[in-house]
Amino acid sequence: MEEDYKVINNVLDKESFLEIKNIFESNKFSWYFCDKVNSYVKEEDLFSYFTTLIYSDEEKLGFSVNVLFKYMFPILNVIQPKKLIRIKANLYTKTKEIEYHPLHQDYLFEHKGAIYYINSNNGKTVINNGKVEIDSVENSLLLFNSHLPHGSTSTSNNNARINININYI
Repeated sequence: MEEDYKVINNVLDKESFLEIKNIFESNKFSWYFCDKVNSYVKEEDLFSYFTTLIYSDEEKLGFSVNVLFKYMFPILNVIQPKKLIRIKANLYTKTKEIEYHPLHQDYLFEHKGAIYYINSNNGKTVINNGKVEIDSVENSLLLFNSHLPHGSTSTSNNNARINININYI
């Protein structure tokens, strides 16, 4: 089954983009270590990364809104979600060569995903069961079906690959 997706370049005006970029690239920003990129991987396929939860409506977490939520409004205005499920920021550290993380589904029910790229690097978002690779280009937005298998990679040409992952209906 073909997966529909769309990439919007230069999605935010320069001022909104730089405000978000400066927050997430700041050395004062708090990142939290995760020992695996998703919960569906086998022990031998573990790849770690850093994340910060910005918004969640998951019952197991309770309703949660981070102080960073207000900075998401310019992106949400483009997406126009009917219902938000989760917003989180991801930071993948530099590796010697690009590491491909296992394909996964964000949630098992039908929903949409958006990935907003904070910085440009040679890391990828892999969709369409691994057949399509989307480049990490700053201030671009990928819209796709995140309930279908997709994955991420590290970067080998930048200190970090930083993006914001939004799940919504």
